Amino acid sequence: MASWQEISRRYRDVWTGRGQGVATDGSSWFVTQNDKNPGVSRYSPDFSRLEARAEIPRTLAGHVGAVSIVDGVVSIALENPEAVITFTRDLKHLDTVSIPREVERDGIPHLAWCSINPANGLLYTCDWNFASVLEAYDPTTGSPRPDRNITLDEEVHRVQGAAFTPTGVVYLAADDRLNLREWFRTFIGVDEARAQFPGIHCFDVATGAEQDYLRVPVSKWPPFREEIEGLGVGEMAIDGVTAHVHLSYLVKDHTWRRDSVIVRSFVVDKPHEL
Repeated sequence: MASWQEISRRYRDVWTGRGQGVATDGSSWFVTQNDKNPGVSRYSPDFSRLEARAEIPRTLAGHVGAVSIVDGVVSIALENPEAVITFTRDLKHLDTVSIPREVERDGIPHLAWCSINPANGLLYTCDWNFASVLEAYDPTTGSPRPDRNITLDEEVHRVQGAAFTPTGVVYLAADDRLNLREWFRTFIGVDEARAQFPGIHCFDVATGAEQDYLRVPVSKWPPFREEIEGLGVGEMAIDGVTAHVHLSYLVKDHTWRRDSVIVRSFVVDKPHEL
């Protein structure tokens, strides 16, 4: 991944308030936000024109997560309660399906992201804390499909977004940072020492083997704390160059100003292998 060409753009607009993810179908951007106006928006390739918008009220979910689009269906992860809400490309509501999630080590059930695997049509997500398995669900009923789970050969911490490709690869966006308790236990030797790996992790869907990793350093210090969010895979022309993998991260502004979102797009030298 280190040899990929990067195109970065910083945005500060109405859609960047607590921006949670980005995806593309090659013609438009789809972005989610979790501020006082939670929802999903569709924007033109240069983000200059709002093409469609759908609100996601707090009565439906306490947290709006990452977005993905596969075969014209926009899927968005919701938390409190955990569910997946789907829309058409024009952001007309299709369905809302409950996804049963177990309470994790922090005492909370998480559903930060969801994405359809085009190889089998199943919906996938994973634990937010030290994920070792991508869990499969029936996208129409929300029923677990453990027989189609994908076991990863390396744990990934704080998975915020993911995207599958038709060639059998899944990209995970990880905001991998240890909290104070985890860091302290590692420091005093209670837990096995581990490095922190924020960035993009690439796994083979068939074997669960990690094929590649791109580190993306982020700052965690206020008032401009950065947080890796969603990830999308798909061709999008940016400044006349076609990019293929798109990572968004949020620059949280805890002063009076609005949050920014940085979209880091990567040009892959062998896009047919995505």
